[in-house]
Amino acid sequence: MTVLLCLGPALFEIAPMQLQKLKIGRKVDFASHDVLGAEPVLEDMGPENSTATIKGCLRPEHLGGGLRELETLKAARDTRTPLPLIRGDFTPLGFFVIEEIEEEHDSINELGIGREIEIEVKLRSVAFPGSGLANSILRLFG
Repeated sequence: MTVLLCLGPALFEIAPMQLQKLKIGRKVDFASHDVLGAEPVLEDMGPENSTATIKGCLRPEHLGGGLRELETLKAARDTRTPLPLIRGDFTPLGFFVIEEIEEEHDSINELGIGREIEIEVKLRSVAFPGSGLANSILRLFG
């Protein structure tokens, strides 16, 4: 098993939750102050939250599924639980909440589930969660 990315309890690997793309970004915000006869003066307002987008593919009928992991991510989204994001080389990328999960089912089977499901998970960084959230995070693993 080669783990490419870990978002809380969900492992994005070669299979079953195949990682296809990872996009991470952060911008810095400035307040603009107009000055007569000159360019505006920009006041540094500090960094905004980092954002990340994970694109992947599930094949529920092959390679072990991935539907359980998808449901776990939906539960984290619905409970607004911060999850650690860790790259495959064990580099921590911070804690993120899931803002949105999109799924697109292709070649629907007789159970109404796509034989191939493309997912897109949109994340926003948050501060390191306090100890009070540890139980919420651990419940997702059960």
